[in-house]
Amino acid sequence: YFHRASSYLQMVAAEATLRSLEEGIRQIVRLSPGEVEVAPFNAFRRSVIHASSGKEAAPEVLLGDLEPKEPVLRYLVDLHDAKKMYRKQIVAVAAVLLQVPSWAEALRNNEQLCSRLPEDLRALVEEQSGVATDTLCPPPAGEPPPPVVSPPPAGEP
Repeated sequence: YFHRASSYLQMVAAEATLRSLEEGIRQIVRLSPGEVEVAPFNAFRRSVIHASSGKEAAPEVLLGDLEPKEPVLRYLVDLHDAKKMYRKQIVAVAAVLLQVPSWAEALRNNEQLCSRLPEDLRALVEEQSGVATDTLCPPPAGEPPPPVVSPPPAGEP
């Protein structure tokens, strides 16, 4: 009985987290493109961090099907550009989202967004998510990948 009740409570909690994630996305999507209000970010951030704990369900289960992804990712990049004080929090949210394959794919499929990804955001996302940004954002078609510099063979100057 206890296990069933515990599973039920976990499911109810997961549904509540999913609703708060969806509400956070609705608040972000309502903003005009380029608008960088912080309140929607704070609401979304709390829900994403809560979902990342995995207490109620795997983060991929809670975050994977959320839509629309592209405006949310654009908003995070815009906010990162505009609000220096929030950058660490923005990177933490982006790192959680980009560990979920469908979010990483949404970024990868948007060349313009990839090109706008600030260097510090790239580096921190790479570090925190364990996903290399050149994997997330490959060079545009026709452009060679950046050269790999290897050390000279031993014994050569």
